[in-house]
Amino acid sequence: MPAAFPFRLSLLAAAVAAVMAPVHAQQAPVSTETRPQDAPQKIQQVEVKGAASSYDPRRDDTASKIVVSNEEILKYGDTNVLDVLKRVPGVTVSGNGRGGEIRMRGLGSGYTQVLINGERAPQGFDISSLSPDVIERIEVLRAASAEFSTQSIAGTVNIVLKKAVKAAQRELKLGFGNGHAIKSPTLNLQLSDKLGKLSYSFAANAFQSRFTSDPETVETFVDATGGLTGLRQSTTPQDARFSAVNLTPRLNYTFENGDTLTAQTFANWANFMQAEMGSVDTLVGPLPAYPRLEQRMTNHNHVFRQELNWVHKFESGAKLDAKLTGTYVGADNAMYRFGSGNAAAGPLRAFIKSDVLVRGLASTGKYTSGRFEGHALAFGWDGGYQGGDDARRERDAAAPNTPLPGGDEFYASKVTRLALYGQDEWNVTRPGRCTWARAGKASAPRPPATPTPRSRTTRRS
Repeated sequence: MPAAFPFRLSLLAAAVAAVMAPVHAQQAPVSTETRPQDAPQKIQQVEVKGAASSYDPRRDDTASKIVVSNEEILKYGDTNVLDVLKRVPGVTVSGNGRGGEIRMRGLGSGYTQVLINGERAPQGFDISSLSPDVIERIEVLRAASAEFSTQSIAGTVNIVLKKAVKAAQRELKLGFGNGHAIKSPTLNLQLSDKLGKLSYSFAANAFQSRFTSDPETVETFVDATGGLTGLRQSTTPQDARFSAVNLTPRLNYTFENGDTLTAQTFANWANFMQAEMGSVDTLVGPLPAYPRLEQRMTNHNHVFRQELNWVHKFESGAKLDAKLTGTYVGADNAMYRFGSGNAAAGPLRAFIKSDVLVRGLASTGKYTSGRFEGHALAFGWDGGYQGGDDARRERDAAAPNTPLPGGDEFYASKVTRLALYGQDEWNVTRPGRCTWARAGKASAPRPPATPTPRSRTTRRS
């Protein structure tokens, strides 16, 4: 026992020394004299990455707007842009299919501005002929902004076509929709790629819709006393076809100094045909003017728009965005009406033809300066010229080349506009300032507590 006790005590002392050695080594100051002079100092590397997809126009823009992205547009498989707008809050679409009216705040279409790439839709262009596959996003603005023309009271609906090429794409989609009295085949082709500083994209869309219906109508006429004066039953079988083709090729070139030049073309061809045969059976009361009425209507329109967009970025952080757009629109409409069945009214053989031709050239630009913190100064212009020719001819179907008295009407219009604007987008509160202060206060590490020297008294007896 006396020999073993010193051995155990030696093991205990060695264990305590092994545990305390790292603590003393950590607290011991490091002398700079023992550090090699020629040792390279390691510099911490900081890498900052950004992507265009991180920009959220609904959250980051100063103007209040609702933005419908391309993913949301294609989510439900709509083939008509009017069906997409029906799900946007604050927007009302009256009617179904072709000829629908876009309304905001309960006001008619004349009070709602519809834009394509920031410019008004061409005269005679049917928005329902635009395929959702060529749309990048839809912006709905309820407040006025100097960037967009405020030629509306209710609000603005801006349809932005696809511009950016994110990756090479080869896609072909075929679809077919079938519903009650409607059939609609579709074809979509998407091609895009990058060749060095040049990027290109090509989108082609074609679709057709056929509507058939056979509505029945009962009309009742009564006098002031409630007595029955007329009763009619009518049937109007209808057969309509609507087809459209959209082509949107685009070229984008980036120069050595960072400037970009974009050439985008939008071409649209649309045809509409409708035929109906109305038959009215009069049970009580006088006959209508034409108990048998046949109507056939054809409509053809084409839109061609060429856009050149140049973007230059200055070293100070300012940016100049200039755009030049040329537009050509042509449309013709023909209607045949044949009525019979009432000897007192005589036969009806009417032929009505109308033509529309629009040519325009417009230029818009915006200079943005971010020199002052919390301010985004913007100056821009919006000018253009547009000329149009309208003609309406009404003839007898049996003699379409013989003018009738007062049956022909011709119109010519010229519109010139120029607007200059300047605005300051001012952030009253610096974004993220309070959040940074709170995060810094919460995440800042506390300094290590300095040990307080204590005195110790050893008593020996």
